[in-house]
Amino acid sequence: MKKTLLGATVAASLMFAGASFAQNCTPSAGTPVLNGATSNTPQAAFDTCTAADQLAVSCSGLNPIGNATDAVWAVTVGPGAHNGSFQITTSVGTYDIYAGLMSGTCNGSSPCPLEADSNGAGGSETLGPVDGLANGSYFLLVTTFGAGCGPVVITPPTLPVSLQGFSVE
Repeated sequence: MKKTLLGATVAASLMFAGASFAQNCTPSAGTPVLNGATSNTPQAAFDTCTAADQLAVSCSGLNPIGNATDAVWAVTVGPGAHNGSFQITTSVGTYDIYAGLMSGTCNGSSPCPLEADSNGAGGSETLGPVDGLANGSYFLLVTTFGAGCGPVVITPPTLPVSLQGFSVE
């Protein structure tokens, strides 16, 4: 009986753990797509307190986020040379920023080739460099493992503009 109960508990735990990896997220309402048109330009402050708690885990499930808000931006890297780092700043002294750049889809099991959580409350974070990233679609996640939320300003690195059309007349 004890073995059966233990087995059922383990199976249920694995089922719920798998469900947390399957959580999907979407770019937060009001966040611009970060691409060549926004390269090296500070974006308007976005209040992360208005974002939803979309993910229970992030970056392949290695970093539990808990009940923090998850602000998400869509990012297009390339085609072409890209370099530099994302600069993420806040004016709130109690906000301890965590940032991750998710590749592929926007969910808890997406790998994060770049992560930043080196400064404490009120500190800015530098996410990068992006120089070695493959061209493609990514998602920038800004949340916290500590405390707070508030306005953040994102300054993207150099992300080239792709050619939209070409004509010879």
